[in-house]
Amino acid sequence: MTLVYLAGAWLLGVIGGAATGAVWWPGVAAIGVAGLTAGALARKPQLALLAVLAAALFAGGGMRYAEERPPTQERGIAVYND
Repeated sequence: MTLVYLAGAWLLGVIGGAATGAVWWPGVAAIGVAGLTAGALARKPQLALLAVLAAALFAGGGMRYAEERPPTQERGIAVYND
């Protein structure tokens, strides 16, 4: 199940990057804080580690989407396309 949670965090990061543009950072904070709080209340450090990894993958998914968007201005050889 851990892999499912981490894959879901990555996909939610990509979806968050697509839906909000560059304002997906609050999602990273929410995932991190919720997981760390749940880990502290349950006294399970594995849950806190999972939350930190999920927040990192959420951020990675959002950054991946933001970096792979096509440029808005034509540059390079694209200038010569008709």
